[in-house]
Amino acid sequence: MNSITAEKDFPSAKNFVYLNAANVSLMYSGAENGIQDWFEDVALNGSNNFDDNAEQNVFKNLHLAASRLIIITDNISAGSSATELLGSLAWAVLPTKDQNVVSTKIVFPSTVYPWQRVANSTGCEIRLAKEKNNFVDVDDIIDLIDENTKVVCISHVEFSNGQTFDLDLLSEAAHEYDALFVVDATQSAGAIPIDVNKSPIDALVAGAYKWLCGPFGELSCMLHPSFWIS
Repeated sequence: MNSITAEKDFPSAKNFVYLNAANVSLMYSGAENGIQDWFEDVALNGSNNFDDNAEQNVFKNLHLAASRLIIITDNISAGSSATELLGSLAWAVLPTKDQNVVSTKIVFPSTVYPWQRVANSTGCEIRLAKEKNNFVDVDDIIDLIDENTKVVCISHVEFSNGQTFDLDLLSEAAHEYDALFVVDATQSAGAIPIDVNKSPIDALVAGAYKWLCGPFGELSCMLHPSFWIS
């Protein structure tokens, strides 16, 4: 079998065929080297190199992430985990006791836990579409959406079975009731093309340690202007 990667980018791939990026990917050597260089610089120089140029360079990777999602750079941010950023989004939206949040029973826990925590404080309803033989019928998700739905939050690809949801269909269903459509793309970004304008998606988060071949502790977040207005 011929390698689909350059040896310099993934040196260990010369030793084995790695097929488990859906769990944790091999890290791109450029990312590994960049992280090591940064830590070495801090260890040796402290804050001596924390100047305006260094601050601007931080945003280069955010601009690259924005280009991959076909959005303007003002709409992209970064964080350390899906739990962190989804938690921030949940508290920013703050669904009230007469509103509901829709997701699935088999969604990755950190995708729905932030909304459940907010529900404990505000009394909003959490509606989870049930699985049948470990799969969720997309119509069962749509049936839970109504005029009181504030957010529809799903994983693009379910972690337990690889089920991939139609983002266009769910986006249309959510926006029919003026609900926000939030997508955790950690399981899909880098493997499945995502156009947040075509769908459209109000907020998307994607961890780097799977198909994006990056490190733990790095996550990109896209916020559509509609999210700011809400």
